[in-house]
Amino acid sequence: MLVIAGPGSGKTTVAIHRIYNLISCCGVHPENILAISFTNAAADEMRDRFLRLSKGRGSEVTFGTFHSVFYMLLRRYLKGSELELISHGESLNLLKQTVQNLYPDLMASNDYLELMLTEISRYKNGMSNVSRRVKELIPVYDKAMHGKGRIDFDDMLVIIYKLLKNDKNILNEIRDAYRYIMVDEFQDINRIQFAIVRLMSDPRSNLFAVGDDDQSIYGFRGSDPGIMLSFGKYYRHTHMVSLTVNYRSQRDIAEPSFRLIGYNKKRYKKELKSVRPSAGRIDLREFDDREKEAECLKSMLECLPEDKSAAVLYRTHRAGSRAVYGIKRAGLDKRKNIAMMTFHGSKGLEFDEVFIIEANEGITPMGASDNDRDALEEERRMFYVAVTRSKNMLHIFYTKGNYNNKNKRSRFIKELGL
Repeated sequence: MLVIAGPGSGKTTVAIHRIYNLISCCGVHPENILAISFTNAAADEMRDRFLRLSKGRGSEVTFGTFHSVFYMLLRRYLKGSELELISHGESLNLLKQTVQNLYPDLMASNDYLELMLTEISRYKNGMSNVSRRVKELIPVYDKAMHGKGRIDFDDMLVIIYKLLKNDKNILNEIRDAYRYIMVDEFQDINRIQFAIVRLMSDPRSNLFAVGDDDQSIYGFRGSDPGIMLSFGKYYRHTHMVSLTVNYRSQRDIAEPSFRLIGYNKKRYKKELKSVRPSAGRIDLREFDDREKEAECLKSMLECLPEDKSAAVLYRTHRAGSRAVYGIKRAGLDKRKNIAMMTFHGSKGLEFDEVFIIEANEGITPMGASDNDRDALEEERRMFYVAVTRSKNMLHIFYTKGNYNNKNKRSRFIKELGL
């Protein structure tokens, strides 16, 4: 089954009720159910909500991330192996040493190293459009990592895949253990993760995938929304259900967001709607420069009621740096109800008020030409994610151009119908 779940449509509720139904109505043993998500926070939330629903019954259900589930299998079935999964901090330190050894004149900041780790992961996931420097680094970095008895997540995926392909006894044991598999945020899956899930779920095909193709925003990490769009080709007897009602956003925010995402061509066609009355609105503001934008943002946040949550969202950390600096300088970042994060970081969250800043061409969309439709559609999905975080009030800020700076407001503003 494929569940296409729009923003604020209650997909977690649907997922945990299905697991509860399998146990309480269908007689499925809890230990035979595996629920996979992409983050620890999402997996923990799903487990906690399920146990509240079931009043503690079914605690043997396995909830985890791809990292934790596959690492558990690696430890269980490669008992003689000394390999340990490298931590993110270890990866950064090891990469820094490798860069310093290969390129002693290169000043590598943590942000630069983070980008390189992302590129390394993309390359290991079969994406060839990475820099020459990264291609040179990978064999040296891998040799140093493996020499310490460490592997990264991408190595682990390859090892697990080969293990399942080459050892039928282990594969059948895993298939027998996990007869019902659920994958949350399915739009974020990559090719090798899907290949492993397919091996585990065959031949029963008891695979329950939940996701939103309109919120696939991790292409830079190797995620492939085409997998979700082709789900019916992989599983010909797929039953598809669409959750099209947005219970989160006021109608005056939700309906423009549906108009925006409708500009994308590579997506499941769906009639999205909001059931909340039209009390919310979109506040669009133009500023002469970033300083005035940041000052207005700070003033508005200072007036935010204590019982209201707000998020300041930006396409990149660099785009949000000036505003974030002003907010921190004013001490507003100590307020628990104000979050500051990128579009990517906001996925899955919701707030009473959302401020999207730096909504200019070249920032959002960032570096996507009209000729690169796939990149432009992913940029549009990111903006859609940001817009649909808002429950009651959405503010969109942009700066106008001048003779020296030909800034234009983002095309996505027009696509919202503003």
